[in-house]
Amino acid sequence: MPSIEKLITALADPDGADDARQALILQGRDAVEPLVAALPTAGMKLAWEIINLLARFRDPRAVRPVGDYLFAENGALRVAAAQTLGMIGHRSATALLLHALDENQQSGATIWIVQALGRIGDPRATEPLLRLMQDTDSPAVRYTAIEAVGLIGDQRAVGVVEMYLDDASHHVRVRAEVALARLRARRSPGPLSLLGT
Repeated sequence: MPSIEKLITALADPDGADDARQALILQGRDAVEPLVAALPTAGMKLAWEIINLLARFRDPRAVRPVGDYLFAENGALRVAAAQTLGMIGHRSATALLLHALDENQQSGATIWIVQALGRIGDPRATEPLLRLMQDTDSPAVRYTAIEAVGLIGDQRAVGVVEMYLDDASHHVRVRAEVALARLRARRSPGPLSLLGT
């Protein structure tokens, strides 16, 4: 079997990328450090491949190097970075994603950044997501932010999300209902706790 470094290089080759990807997946977490080490010098195609592959390992060691791509000039790299950080799901990505949210509000990466924040579930994202939800003109960004705060479960979101139950967008209204159900379920005690057990 070729070395991990050769497999990483092969990711940029259209003819060898699939085999290289599968071989690196078989390496498991042993591939994470070499993949991360290859990122700073990788061209756009290879960086995109590495970032997407790192999502499969869900290893927090990749958070910082992948997070740097939230600020890449290329939109596909920003989206891949946000998706990967959401898949990793580690709270150490929250600050990077919040900074990127400020930088990317007029880009296609915004929805993916918001989704990643929801998946991570860090309450530090609640206030920025509530502001975004209220400030955006995009129904898609709004309903994605509503969905994210519902996943986070921070009770501070209830009053703001309730404002969107009558939104003009069907998608926003549905996401608001689902988010409120999640938020209320987290707030109310379960049936066993009511019985004192």
